[in-house]
Amino acid sequence: MFQFETPKSWSKKKRALKLNRPHDQTPDLDNILKFCLDVFNGKIWSDDKIIFKISAKKIWSDINQTTIEVKSYGNGS
Repeated sequence: MFQFETPKSWSKKKRALKLNRPHDQTPDLDNILKFCLDVFNGKIWSDDKIIFKISAKKIWSDINQTTIEVKSYGNGS
């Protein structure tokens, strides 16, 4: 999950309305995912070709934060 802090320039009302709602601005979710997959190659997994399932979202939040959960299903053989 990718959380993006609401801009300080927004009114308190607008910020409250946007919290936990879809983040509808750049960066695009597909670009964020590609970056994360490439960064973790050779660190968390041997190659991103072994990944068979992804669930992701980007939302407005009080803070900027990224949460990534990786599950292993064996050694791939």
